[in-house]
Amino acid sequence: MSSPASVRPALQFKVQPEDFFVEEIPAFEASGVGDHLYVHLRKTNRGTEEVLRAVARALGADARDASAAGLKDVRSVSTQWISVPLPAGARGVEVEERAKALALEGVEILETKRHNHKLRTGLLQGNRFTVLLRGARAEDVATIDAELSRLSQGIPNAYGVQRFRQDGSNVARAKSWLCEGGPAPRDKRQRRFEFSVLQSEGFNRFLQARVDAGTWRTPLLGDWLEKTATGGVFRCDDVAVDGPRAEAGEVIVTGPMFGSKMRRAEHEVGELERSICADVFGADFDFVRASGLGEGTRRGLVLQPESLTWTWEQQPNDSAGVLSVRFVLPKGAYATTVLGAVFDLIETKDTPSASVKPAPEEAGSEQDESFETSP
Repeated sequence: MSSPASVRPALQFKVQPEDFFVEEIPAFEASGVGDHLYVHLRKTNRGTEEVLRAVARALGADARDASAAGLKDVRSVSTQWISVPLPAGARGVEVEERAKALALEGVEILETKRHNHKLRTGLLQGNRFTVLLRGARAEDVATIDAELSRLSQGIPNAYGVQRFRQDGSNVARAKSWLCEGGPAPRDKRQRRFEFSVLQSEGFNRFLQARVDAGTWRTPLLGDWLEKTATGGVFRCDDVAVDGPRAEAGEVIVTGPMFGSKMRRAEHEVGELERSICADVFGADFDFVRASGLGEGTRRGLVLQPESLTWTWEQQPNDSAGVLSVRFVLPKGAYATTVLGAVFDLIETKDTPSASVKPAPEEAGSEQDESFETSP
C-alpha cells in the first residue's frame, strides 16, 4: 500500500539542469565507415532538435536529414548520439575533424564515428538516469527508503506530458490534420511525432481503463502479453495459465499503439481497444494509408526500473538534504513516471496534470524529461 498523498515526501525537482542527468544507451555501435557521421555529444540546457540543426549547419550538412534516436529534455545534462549526412563531395575524415572541433554553446563533442545509414528514431536500448531531488528532510528518510523500494513492484507505464504538452494541445493539433482534414506539418519529423501523440493518447486511455478496473497487471482473455525475458508477444488464450506467470513477473499485459500492423486484442479487451481507437482517431481512420507515420505495436502496461539505487546526503547548515536516485529505463519510458509514483515533484514552472491518473496504490505525476517519439 502507498502512503496517503498528504504524507508523500515533497521534493524539489530540476532546480538546475545538472539535477537531471540522462545517458542514452545505444542499440548498436557505429561501423566506422559510411556516408553518415555519428556524433556523440553532451548537451546542457539545450533541446535535441535545436542541437541537431546547429551541428548540421556548422558542418554544412542538410539539417532535414539529421536525426537522433531519442529526444532529451531541454532542462537536463544529457549524452546522446546524433547523425548527420556527409555534405555532398566532402571527405569523411575532414568532416569528422571539423565535428570534433565544434564549439557550440551548451554542447560538448565526445566522439565521432561514421556509419552507413542514419540514426533512426527509437533505435536505442534505453536511458540511464541520475536525478537529484532536493529538500529531503532527515525525518523523511525512512519513508523515502520505503517508497523507493516499492518501485521494484512496477508502476503504470504511462506516457507523460512531453507527448501532450501541459494543456493537451498536441492532441488537438494532431487530430486537426490526421482526423479532420486540416493542413499537415511541413516537417516530416513533426508529422511522425504528432501521429505518435495520438498513439500515446490511445495507449494512455487503455492503460487508465485497466488501472480503474484493477487489471493493468492481470491478463484477460484476448490480451496480448509480453515475455519480460525476451520481449516476445503472444495472445492470452488461458487466463488460468497466464495469470500465475504475470504474478511471477514472467509476462506483462500490453496495450495498443494503434497502427496498420498492430496485433489486435480479442473478446472484451478487443472491444475496449476498438472503442478507444474510434474515439481517438475516428471510426474510419485509414491506418494503412498512415503507415509511413507509424505501423503500430504493443507496449507493456507495467514499468519496472532496473539497477535502481539511491543515496541521501545532508547539506551543511541546512535541515534538508539531497536525494540522488539512479536507474535505467527502456526506450519510451519516463523518469518522472517513476519518481512521480512515490514523490510529489515540485518544479519552478507550473506543474502539469497527469495524462493518466495514478493507480490507487501508486500515485503519479508527470513532468518534462527524456523521451523518444517511438513506443
